[in-house]
Amino acid sequence: MNKSKTSSRSDGASTKQRILETAIRLFAQNGLAGTPNKQIAQEAGADLASINYHFGNRSGLYQASLISAHSHLFKLEILQAIDAQPVDSTEKLKLLLDNLCHSANQNQQGYGQLIARELMSPSEHLTVLFNTEVQPKITIVKKIISDISGIPANEPELYPCLLSVAAPCLMMLMSNPNLPTPFVQIGLLERDYLSRHMYSFCLAGLKAAGENYTASQNQR
Repeated sequence: MNKSKTSSRSDGASTKQRILETAIRLFAQNGLAGTPNKQIAQEAGADLASINYHFGNRSGLYQASLISAHSHLFKLEILQAIDAQPVDSTEKLKLLLDNLCHSANQNQQGYGQLIARELMSPSEHLTVLFNTEVQPKITIVKKIISDISGIPANEPELYPCLLSVAAPCLMMLMSNPNLPTPFVQIGLLERDYLSRHMYSFCLAGLKAAGENYTASQNQR
């Protein structure tokens, strides 16, 4: 009896994971509207009813896909480990961007494409993603760029800095050789080269923004 229950739970977890991985891939390729539940179930080798059983409904599956994709690309525990390093914030920025570049290079399941698609055409599901996955990570990144720029984390002037660091990250998510965009060339670059470039670019920008902020404060 116990073995049967354990096997059933294991089969259920396996089915749920197959559905989720299939949904991420198909949503990334075709978008939410272009991906019927029936196709997800067929390609996952699961019953159509399994989607509702494991995820509540279609919206629940899409939200779980966004959360899982973001978690694979930007792991909170890795950001926390970077923030806990006994190094200055410029080195933390380097570690953060290096992790991002190598994570994007391993993006074989469409994680980046799914997040990029949602950001380029946001739906009501973006709020769930932001509250669940993004907000705790932004808090860490804001602290790092605040330390580098000297702009307090609660100042509006820090948000353009956050955008300037985040924008190249979004481009990384779009660097898929299967997509007909200029960003396809990014995928051909060595990750270490790309990481060094992004680091020097972001670091110079943050320092310049900090100097401008200090100058504007002195003029008040």
